[in-house]
Amino acid sequence: MPVLFDGRPVLVSVTHQADVLVVTLAWIFGLFRVLQALAHVTRNNVRLRGGCYGIGALVLLISACLAQSWVY
Repeated sequence: MPVLFDGRPVLVSVTHQADVLVVTLAWIFGLFRVLQALAHVTRNNVRLRGGCYGIGALVLLISACLAQSWVY
């Protein structure tokens, strides 16, 4: 997932599609990655960690779908 997230800013820069929605989705993804890491290093609650991972993956999928629609 981080590789897809790392490639997203390059695509946004090239296509000049950086708007409030893209930046908000990036922040939400980053927040859930931090929450997942905190869940891992503190209690290691697998359900909480999996939920944070799932929400982050969903946000990244939405962001990738938006990027795909902007490219074509």
